[in-house]
Amino acid sequence: KSWAVPKGPSLDPSDKRLAIHVEDHPIEYLEFEGVIPDGQYGAGPTLVWDYGTWTPITANGAPLTAERAIASYENGELKFRLDGYRLQGRWVLVRTASSGPQHWLWIKERDAAVRRSSEFDILAEYSTSVLSGRTLDEVQNCIRAADLAETSNDTREQFHAASSNSSLKNLRLGAAIGAKRTKNIPELSPSLPAVCKFPPDDDRWVHEIKYDGYRMLCYVDGATVRFVSRNGNDWSDKLVLLVDEIRKLRLRTAVLDGEIAMVSENGTTNFQTLQNHIGAGRDAQIRYYLFDLLYLNGFDVRSAKLLDRKQLLKQVIGENANGGRLLYSEHLVGNGPVVFQQACKLGTEGIVSKRSDSRYASGRTTNWLKTKCLMSDDFVVAGYTLPSKNRKGIGALVLGSYDDDGNLVYVGRVGTGFTEKTLSKLRSHLDELRSDDCPFAAGHDSREKDTRWVDPRMIVEIEFGGWTNDGVIRFGVYRGVRDDLGNEDLDARATRPAQAQDSSSAQSSTLTIDLDGIAKLNFTNPDRLVYPEQGITKLAVATYYAQVANLMLTHIADRPLSLLRCPKGTAERCFFQKRAPIGLHESVGRIEVPTSEGSKECLTVDDVAGVLALVQFGVVEFHTWSVKQDNLERPNLMVIDLDPDESVPWKQVVNAALEVRARLTDCGLRSFVKTTGGKGVHVVTPLRRRNSWGDCRQFSEMLAAAMVSESPGRYTTLSSLAARKGRIYIDTLRTSRGATFVAPYSTRASQDASISIPVSWEELETLPNARSITLTNAMRRLDFTDDPWRDMQKVQQTITKAMLKRTS
Repeated sequence: KSWAVPKGPSLDPSDKRLAIHVEDHPIEYLEFEGVIPDGQYGAGPTLVWDYGTWTPITANGAPLTAERAIASYENGELKFRLDGYRLQGRWVLVRTASSGPQHWLWIKERDAAVRRSSEFDILAEYSTSVLSGRTLDEVQNCIRAADLAETSNDTREQFHAASSNSSLKNLRLGAAIGAKRTKNIPELSPSLPAVCKFPPDDDRWVHEIKYDGYRMLCYVDGATVRFVSRNGNDWSDKLVLLVDEIRKLRLRTAVLDGEIAMVSENGTTNFQTLQNHIGAGRDAQIRYYLFDLLYLNGFDVRSAKLLDRKQLLKQVIGENANGGRLLYSEHLVGNGPVVFQQACKLGTEGIVSKRSDSRYASGRTTNWLKTKCLMSDDFVVAGYTLPSKNRKGIGALVLGSYDDDGNLVYVGRVGTGFTEKTLSKLRSHLDELRSDDCPFAAGHDSREKDTRWVDPRMIVEIEFGGWTNDGVIRFGVYRGVRDDLGNEDLDARATRPAQAQDSSSAQSSTLTIDLDGIAKLNFTNPDRLVYPEQGITKLAVATYYAQVANLMLTHIADRPLSLLRCPKGTAERCFFQKRAPIGLHESVGRIEVPTSEGSKECLTVDDVAGVLALVQFGVVEFHTWSVKQDNLERPNLMVIDLDPDESVPWKQVVNAALEVRARLTDCGLRSFVKTTGGKGVHVVTPLRRRNSWGDCRQFSEMLAAAMVSESPGRYTTLSSLAARKGRIYIDTLRTSRGATFVAPYSTRASQDASISIPVSWEELETLPNARSITLTNAMRRLDFTDDPWRDMQKVQQTITKAMLKRTS
């Protein structure tokens, strides 16, 4: 069914847009963009303004069956939910009674996507195609948006002209939905997979072979092609033949992501073979395995879904996809454990599992997971031993890795995996780094026989079978020198076990997940039960926080915190820690907060290391102020806490939250919601930092008083137990100077290990209670749910005098 909407959509429920029911359009029109000839229906330029799915729903938001949806349509009132790139949330089409059967009204229903038309015009904000980025004028004139980029020199002009017959002109830009037109090629960091012991077994994940080579981003700007390693070094001069292959693609501008590698006789990629060829200046057999596309011909495609990017990448490579020096990295859908087992049988290093719908994110991400068939990691060379009579060069490498204080700690020796040529070459390089001083921390015997110390600047990759109880690697085999890494890269890697008390605890800390800092933070007692009834350990809690820390930091960084500590687990005594104790890790900051009596010290964090340091310190609950530390008198959040009596049904709590939201919306304020992890919910309103504590307190108190006045049997603003019996206590004290509220994504010190977690308004209505999201199911939910608060930082609103008057 099709409707023509002359004025286009509006996110304001008070705008009732005329929608004229027209003839049905075929599904083939889904991605059509072009100019319809004069004399035909719909003549003129046409573009795809939004793209997504629609779901017919009931008045309560529940999905409708096809039969009931048809009945709703025939009755003249069709409610539905849109999930597009520009339009989201609930909408309704209503047939008018007076203007004929073809005239309907298209109306936005009240939900989190509502925006007042006086504040936001979605048509003015978005005037281009969601598929190609073109405007109607550009479609009319048959001009690609990418063709509008200015050229900078004659070489580039000639190159562009030569590419006019390229197969790229047939690319389906619909494969890159979410692409954004940008003028300049961005300088990017690669996406890095987290480590997991077992790959996911779910059809929403795809699995690729893990190549044993060097990670490279390839930047293309006309005839200029650059290969850049992970640490930002330009390798273009070493990969001349690959540069030529990329030029043959005739791309205007692009950023490609892949791995350079060499295939050994058994069909697997081999790091040492690659390194030997690069060292000898031979690149004829080096291949570039491409697995992602980040930018193409003026479009940043990182926001497109992975499979859409890969589809576009395959078209870019074209006939090179199945041969030559440029190879497309194929993937398998689902069955992760089976794919991993087969990959190990074939002798590969392992697999990389990726969320099929994930966007590209620089840095470490849990949307990409690597599972290795054998353990391997990178270590610092601290020295070498002299060779025996039957050997040249060196006897063994003496290895170390950094602890949480930045000290180099001994992790063992490796004397296998070398060729004669490698032994001689290593000796030559290491002699240039010779030092009289042992680089290890105090306590290591610096007078070891036949050991020569070096300045610890060389990094090598070692394959090994595990760790001893003393923190020494077992069965190590040399793989090669990592020229693409520096010592700063090792600082963010879990190269040592978190605790070397016994082999099982060491492996669990190292192999369960790449926690990016647990080993550095001297993470003690990882097997201590924090939640005894659930069997959840301290390491499991840290694993959760490592994966949500970046989301959580969006809402707690640079804010004063109050912390509930349970050093011996939630079954034992817990207490609030407001002041900084002696010995707390340096990643945890301090804030001096002025008070009527002088000042007091509060703790704060601004990175993942700080969050994990507090978890190591026994913190179970994070509570935060509604204000940033640089202006303690101007809150940027207003929190209304709905705390029900035990006898109040959950559905009544949800309805109360929806009523608060509706009242805020009527005042022109957009709000968000999260569970408390206890009995109730928090309705959170973001604010520009223009209102005082008094403004927030006055507004929330008047809103609460209005609700109590209209429904005294359901609500109360009195905190006594007698007043709260059978009612919902509307707590407006959370937005008061010095008051805190439990932070988004914080665990709670409850028997069921519940979490205070942000949810969408739609999801709130589907939850069974406020404690339903726990440590045991939170990560599974986060894997398949977008951040419901992703737009909070973009909201710019204040409490005005008119709002205060309206609320009163």
